[in-house]
Amino acid sequence: MTRKVLRAKYYAKRIQNNQKDLGLKTTSFPHLAIYGDVFILNNKKGKRVVFENHSALKEKQEKFEKWQAENSKKIQEKLQRPDKEKGEELQSFADDVSPGDMDFVFDLDDDEIVPDLLEPDEEKGEERITMTDDIPFKSKNKN
Repeated sequence: MTRKVLRAKYYAKRIQNNQKDLGLKTTSFPHLAIYGDVFILNNKKGKRVVFENHSALKEKQEKFEKWQAENSKKIQEKLQRPDKEKGEELQSFADDVSPGDMDFVFDLDDDEIVPDLLEPDEEKGEERITMTDDIPFKSKNKN
């Protein structure tokens, strides 16, 4: 997923949260697969052009998010516990995204950025391997 899509999803969720706080029907963002109560387009004169009720899709999305939250630990554990007998190991790689490109991330909760990592079981010989890249951050300012 590109940074632009991540940023768009982040702001779409913020808009929906603000609407919920104000007691308004939440807006749908179908192109981002984020559904709310309604999807409305207005023309330049302020008249409603399209109105779609996404309540059923919103309910389906909420059920999926609930299922995802309930099963995330199971899925996460399976992904973070490599099978030593098969020679699997867990590796982390740092990306080459400079902090200037990730301004929107600083407003996110830590849980939204990085999931909770499982601690390696040292008795079983597990260890966490982290590799950093050798690419320096590139400045956007070309002085």
